[in-house]
Amino acid sequence: KAEITEHDTFYDLGSGIGNVVLQVAAQTNVGEIRLFDSDLSIRCIGVEIRRELHSISLEMRDLLEKETDRKYKNIELIHGNALTNKVHILSQASGFFSRKVSDSSVVLFNN
Repeated sequence: KAEITEHDTFYDLGSGIGNVVLQVAAQTNVGEIRLFDSDLSIRCIGVEIRRELHSISLEMRDLLEKETDRKYKNIELIHGNALTNKVHILSQASGFFSRKVSDSSVVLFNN
């Protein structure tokens, strides 16, 4: 049993439709600690190489937010190849912020 806290950073490499990332974000307080004294709290990251699965994960996130009436700022869903590239988070929410998978505290690698 993993004890995931607000101080952890969770990566799901091969996140598919995002079900594990979304569950971790919804059922833990990952990302509740603000980074660099900003509004940035992304700490639950899914990386998927298949575009069609990544697209479904975005739809699933939107559905979760609608069903729970909550905006999950701690979720980042990335379309990319985690095996050949360093995974950097450069999103609308973060812009300046970059992380490496090696900086994480919990990693799920699923093929």
